[in-house]
Amino acid sequence: MSDDKVRICSHPFSRYESGYKPTYIPCCSAWLTDDYYAQEGGSDFWNGPAAQRLREKILVGDYSFCKRDQCQMPLKTMDEIIANPDGETGTPISAENLQAMIRGEVVMPDGPSAMILSLDQKCNLACPTCRTAKITTQDPVSQALATDELSLLWKNRATVKNIKMSGNSEIFFSPDQRKMLTQMSKENFPKLSYLHVITNGLLFTQKTLDDLRPGTDYIEVISLSIDAGSEEVYNVTRGGDWKRLQENIKLMKSMRLSKKLRYFELLYVVRKANFRDMENVVRIAHEASADRVRFIQFNVWDNMGIVDYDSEAVHLTHHPLHQEFREICSRLKNDPKVLIGFNI
Repeated sequence: MSDDKVRICSHPFSRYESGYKPTYIPCCSAWLTDDYYAQEGGSDFWNGPAAQRLREKILVGDYSFCKRDQCQMPLKTMDEIIANPDGETGTPISAENLQAMIRGEVVMPDGPSAMILSLDQKCNLACPTCRTAKITTQDPVSQALATDELSLLWKNRATVKNIKMSGNSEIFFSPDQRKMLTQMSKENFPKLSYLHVITNGLLFTQKTLDDLRPGTDYIEVISLSIDAGSEEVYNVTRGGDWKRLQENIKLMKSMRLSKKLRYFELLYVVRKANFRDMENVVRIAHEASADRVRFIQFNVWDNMGIVDYDSEAVHLTHHPLHQEFREICSRLKNDPKVLIGFNI
């Protein structure tokens, strides 16, 4: 067993994510360093050499492959992981993989129990922090990657317990993901416990939920990407229908209050265009009975629609509006529903 003082991130031993590079990794794609991606990964992304090296490091408390200044995942001792193998972040560890961890092994005998999908790009919005234009169809290469991703999910359907969809698209807009939802039956996914959806909320209606069963019946966690607390700012950051969104938030609220949802959070990428609206979105979170509003650091992404990153990155200490941003964060940081996901 590992030294009881070593704190371990259990994700690389339990979850499989499609990465933004793109590749597949046993962790969170955005929070691994370039040094990790520079390794020879091999064709087996779950148990290949790169995955093994990552696990070797983590078992001894070495996070040199990880962006710990940005990652918000909790670290646990081995005893804490043994006491709670299901974790608190949607990454349960199978009994076989847990025993392998205890033995200090880095090849996992079981497949992933959690999968996070993000290679589909099709969306009904064109948010500038993500893309330059609306993507409703993909080029053949990108579409092949998205198709392979769903095939990989299907391949691991016997072990997967939790699924998170989708980090780079709109699950209720993409025809491929909509079809997958209709195939998520107990017969096809015997161990599936719940589905965590990331959505912009504009298509989250009762009709959508009815049309896409049985997959939508598994939805227990919703991350609503909102990036605004008012219609005026929403028109700049997202460009969707604010009034429709407010109606759909009422449905999410009713699902949370009835305990159909066990967790409901609002996601908010902070930049110059919306940092003064942070307090407004916290009020929305309270009114909607959301569990949390998570303020996310604005990072550089390929093909995003914002050309001048520095002008928008108010979290950077040299930004002329940084002090005002800090003051807003100071007013919010003690609210139990607020998580500020970056250093200020």
